[in-house]
Amino acid sequence: MLVLYLTTQMSAGALRPMHPLLALQSFIGPILFHILTRPLAERMLGLDIDGEAAVTQLAETWLHAMDVKEDGDG
Repeated sequence: MLVLYLTTQMSAGALRPMHPLLALQSFIGPILFHILTRPLAERMLGLDIDGEAAVTQLAETWLHAMDVKEDGDG
């Protein structure tokens, strides 16, 4: 269902056009990686950020990457 939503948003010009499954993977992948590696990153690297704040930053990064304005138009 998320792929259909992304396809609709891409067709409407709200998101950068690309294969919707890749768009979904590029959104979920970093979040899943963060969840899986967080305990190690806290222990070994001193990661000190709230989980919700981390996911918010990752989502904002994805939105920035998917912004159609990033194609060099502005």
